Amino acid sequence: MADEHMAEQARSAVERARQEATSVLETSRRKAAEEARAALRDIAASQKGRAAEGMGGLAQTLHEIARALGSEEREVSSRYADMAAERLERMAARLREGDVPELMATAEEFARRQPWVFLGGAAATGFLLARFLRSGEATGEEWTPAAQEESSPYQASGAAPPPAAEEEGPAASPGGA
Repeated sequence: MADEHMAEQARSAVERARQEATSVLETSRRKAAEEARAALRDIAASQKGRAAEGMGGLAQTLHEIARALGSEEREVSSRYADMAAERLERMAARLREGDVPELMATAEEFARRQPWVFLGGAAATGFLLARFLRSGEATGEEWTPAAQEESSPYQASGAAPPPAAEEEGPAASPGGA
């Protein structure tokens, strides 16, 4: 009888230890899952910001192209470039302002409504992104709009830029006032 009592106590102790271990493991699993979700949210938010920044830069470039085309009297092409730039700016703003779950739900809804357009857009975006990233690797520099403004065709070719035109003022006038 004493042996049965000791065996029952041992079974009870083993069951309590099993329950405690299960509880500790479940708590650890929940904590690790929450930490992983938090890390993924942080990464997604960071990438969302980078994507919005990239779209904004591309929109700025398209506006510059539109201005150049407008000065060359290619009005239709200029208008299309401006329209594309404005859409990119709206998308970039939506990316900056939206939260990740909302953006994912919107993309999922669009993909369900128009799967072929979604797949085509995803493929085109991937292709353009790969080209954009490879062009940065080839030069060893990261492209930014400011870097574009600082560079000139003269720097790239090694040629000297033309002399700056002197402003005409009272001292430079032919009459010599």
